[in-house]
Amino acid sequence: MSKLAKMCAVFLPIGFVFSIAGGIIMSINEAPSLDRSYATAAEIAETTMSYDDYNDVSEALSEVEEATGSNSFDRDEADAVVIDCTAASINLYSSPISYFIDPNGIDWDYLTMVCTDGTINVKYDEKGLSYSDGGTLNISVPDTCKKITIRCNAGDIQISDFIGDDIDISVDCGDVTIRSATIQNSCKVSNTLGSVRLYESDVKGLNADLVSGNIDIQHTYLSGYNALNVDVGDCDVTLNGYAGNYTVDAKVKVGELSCDYDLSENTYSDNKLDISVLAGNCSIDFNE
Repeated sequence: MSKLAKMCAVFLPIGFVFSIAGGIIMSINEAPSLDRSYATAAEIAETTMSYDDYNDVSEALSEVEEATGSNSFDRDEADAVVIDCTAASINLYSSPISYFIDPNGIDWDYLTMVCTDGTINVKYDEKGLSYSDGGTLNISVPDTCKKITIRCNAGDIQISDFIGDDIDISVDCGDVTIRSATIQNSCKVSNTLGSVRLYESDVKGLNADLVSGNIDIQHTYLSGYNALNVDVGDCDVTLNGYAGNYTVDAKVKVGELSCDYDLSENTYSDNKLDISVLAGNCSIDFNE
């Protein structure tokens, strides 16, 4: 299908819907306030239009919804979420019911949410930067979700109560906080300017790479191979378990390394943690 045909396929139904809705609204003394106007048109049509006309409008509305995306998806529709965002805070939290995206302070015109082949793709277009102060994307994630991927230019990221296989986060400017999570395969966080915080979690395969910022890990169990790299910043780690549960190799080039345990005593554990700090302090402790 040509580009012109595709554009017509999307915008002609939209024009049809709003031409009908416009006529209806003109005939009403007090028109309702419009949030997403095509949804309001559907509500009006339901109570004022004939059966045949209503079916025509409903079909057109369905095509519009398919083109622009939905902000709610059933828990069984997807097992992965991909977020591509220019400037906004992102808050992912657990939900037993469904995936639901609640944009707070986000311009709808520059936000798309589409589920394709088991992956929910949420994109906040860069054009929205001219019209928004940032805002927040609140996204509920059911336990059917196994992977979260986030690419963000500027904004804080928070993930709470996630139980799944993989997390992959890349942010240019902003803090990343993961709390009460169980990650069973890998957790990768790349941050240019900002901190990474991991609290009360059970994580396998953590890889945190920071250019400028702090790593703060508290009351967390790390399994498998884990690597923490900081160019400029501090690394403060308190792990669940005994020192003997881990094989730790920590290096600080400019700064101080603090640990009350002889880390060289255990070199046999399968839970390995490599820490590298170029300029900053590193503290290691264990919750026995």
